[in-house]
Amino acid sequence: MKCLVLAAGIGKRMKSRYSKVLHPVCGRPMIKWVLRAVQSVASEIAVVLGHGADEVRTVLPQNIKVFIQSQQLGTAHAVMCAKQFVSPAEDLLVVYGDTPLLRSETLEKCLKVHRREKPDVTIISARMSDPSGYGRVVRDGCGSFQQVIEERDIEEFDRSLNEVNTGVYIFRGAALLGCLPKVTNNNSQQEYYLTDVLHKVKKVTIFEAEDSQEFLGVNTRVQLAEAERIMRMRICERMMLQGVTIVDPNNTYIDDNVVVGRDTTIYPMTFLMGRTVVGEGCSIGPMTRIKDCKIGDDVTVISSDCVGAEISDGVTVGPFARLREGTVLKRDVKIGNFVEVKKSVLN
Repeated sequence: MKCLVLAAGIGKRMKSRYSKVLHPVCGRPMIKWVLRAVQSVASEIAVVLGHGADEVRTVLPQNIKVFIQSQQLGTAHAVMCAKQFVSPAEDLLVVYGDTPLLRSETLEKCLKVHRREKPDVTIISARMSDPSGYGRVVRDGCGSFQQVIEERDIEEFDRSLNEVNTGVYIFRGAALLGCLPKVTNNNSQQEYYLTDVLHKVKKVTIFEAEDSQEFLGVNTRVQLAEAERIMRMRICERMMLQGVTIVDPNNTYIDDNVVVGRDTTIYPMTFLMGRTVVGEGCSIGPMTRIKDCKIGDDVTVISSDCVGAEISDGVTVGPFARLREGTVLKRDVKIGNFVEVKKSVLN
C-alpha cells in the first residue's frame, strides 16, 4: 500500500512565518510524527506540499516523493496534483500532515479491515464529545455508511451526531482514479473535496477508531499546545513503564529522542531536550533544563541548565549551575552553586 500525506495548507490560524507542519511537538516536526506513523503500513510514501515547500523539504527523508499544490483548491485537488503517484493496482492511504498524534497501530487495524471487507474506500471515524469543526459520518439503519455531512451543512437536528470523519482514508487505487475526474468545485468555497469521492464509489467501509485524540488536527497554537500535552504524556508513560520514576508527569517535559535509564528519578519542572541521554540511577531536577547532553549513571543534577555537556558517572551538578557546550565532567566531579563551565574538562 502507498501513502499520500497532504501537507500543502497555508495554516493561517497558526499566525506563523513557518509552514504549519514544521511546528514541533515534543522536539519533532509535526509531519515527521505522521511519517513515522505511516511507515509501518506503507511501502512508498509521497507528500503534497504547497506553502513553505522548500522549508518542509529539508526535514523530509530523501526517499519521500514530493508533489506541489501551487494553489490550495481543496483536498481532492491535492490528490489530483499527485495523480501519477496513485496506482490502479494498489491501495492508497491518505492522511493529513497536521495530525501528529496518529498511531501506527490504528492504521494497521484499519488496513486489516480494509483487506477483509474489500471496499472501494475505508474511512476512519471516531466518536467525539465535542465534534465541532469536523464533518459527521451518517450511517443508515443497518449501521453502514450513508454519507459525510460537512460541519457547515449540518442542520440543527443533525448536531447530535458525534461520529466524525477523521480525514484518514484507504482507497482502492482504481476506484479513486475513476472518481477523481467526477469531483467538481460546485460549492460555496469553490474547492474540490475528497469527501465527494465517498459519495461516488460503490462501497464504503467505516473503521471506527477507539481513541479520538489521535485525529486532533493542529490548526492553531491552542491545538498545538494540546497535541504537545498529549504526546508528552505518552512519552512519560512509556518511560515510567520502562522503569523511570517521574514524580509529576504533568510538569515534566521530555522530547521524543531522549533516552533515560531505569531507576532514574525526574522531578517536576524538568526539561530533557534534543538528543539527551541519561544513564541509570540518576536524580534530575527539579527546575532543570538539559539539552543534547550525555549523562552517565548515578548523576545528580539540581536546578541547573546544561547544554551540550558530557557528564560522567557519579557527578553532582548544582543547584544553580550552568554547563555550556564543550563541558566534560569526569567521574565524581562536583559542580556547586552558581558555577558556569564552558569548553573545559574537569577531573
